Amino acid sequence: MQNLLSFLFIAYTTLSSSICFGQSTSILANENGLVLQYKKLDKIGSRYDEYCKTTFDIYQVEGTVINNNSDKAAMVTAILSFEGQACNKIYSNDAPAGGEVINKMFNLDIAHLTKHQTQYWVNRYVHLLPNDSMIARGYVEVKQGEQVPDPDKYFTYELIPSQNTSSTVNVEGKTSANQPVKPDNNTSKYNSLILGEWYFNSLTYEDENGKEVVETDNSGKYVIKSDGTAIQIAYDKKYNIRWEISENEIHFIYEDGLKIIREILQLDNKRMVLQGASESVMGFMKFTYTKK
Repeated sequence: MQNLLSFLFIAYTTLSSSICFGQSTSILANENGLVLQYKKLDKIGSRYDEYCKTTFDIYQVEGTVINNNSDKAAMVTAILSFEGQACNKIYSNDAPAGGEVINKMFNLDIAHLTKHQTQYWVNRYVHLLPNDSMIARGYVEVKQGEQVPDPDKYFTYELIPSQNTSSTVNVEGKTSANQPVKPDNNTSKYNSLILGEWYFNSLTYEDENGKEVVETDNSGKYVIKSDGTAIQIAYDKKYNIRWEISENEIHFIYEDGLKIIREILQLDNKRMVLQGASESVMGFMKFTYTKK
C-alpha cells in the first residue's frame, strides 16, 4: 500500500510539473528595470488544410513587458517571432491544386497588439509609465503533435526619466509639479504636413506564405483638421475621431474609446505611408494615402 501511495504521489507530482511547465513564464530579457516575458498558453484548436492534407494545431502565445522603474517611463519595441508551419498552396493548370508544408514566422508585436493605452509623460506619449506593464496575445500554428518553439526576440527601448520642471494642468486649470505634461501637436514636425484630405490608395501585407499582397481601393479617406479632430470615411461609413502625434506615430482615437496607432513611414505634401500591426495577418500592414 505504501508503495502504491508513493507511486501515485510521484505520478501526480510529475503530471502537475508538466502542466505547470506548459504554462510557465520564461523571462527573455531583464535590463535596466524592464522585463520581457513569454508564456505559451493552451492549444485552442486544430484545423485541417485541404491543400496540404495536413492538420495544424493552433496555440495561443502571450508576451508581457514590465517596467519596474519607479521614476522612469519607457518607449518599447518588443516583437516575439515564432517559427511555426503553414501550407504553401500550389496552383497548376495541368493538375489538381495542392500544397506543401513550409516554415512560417508568426510575429507577436506586444506594443502594437496590446490593449494597454499609451499615456502622457514629460511632454510625450509613452508605452509604459513607472511600475506599469502591457500584455498581448497572438497565435502560432504548428503541425499536429508538434510543440511551439521558443521565440526569437527583438527588444529595444528608451527610458524617459522624470523631470522636476514638468507640470500638468488639471480640470480646474491649476498645475502641480512632477506630473506629466500633455504634448502639443504643434511641436511635431508632421503637424502641418498631415492636415488636409488623404485618400486611401493601397494596403500592403504578407500572406500566410510570405508573399506580398497589395490591395487597392478608393472608398476611404481621412479629413484631418488643425484642431485635433478628423473625419474618417470608410465603406460609406463616417467616423468622427481625434488625432494626436507623438514622435513618428499618429494616434487615432474613436468616440467609443478605441485607439489605433500607426507608425509614420513617409509623410510629405502628396503622400502618406502608415504602418501598423494587424491581428488578422499576425504582422504589419502598410497603408498608403495620397493628398488631392
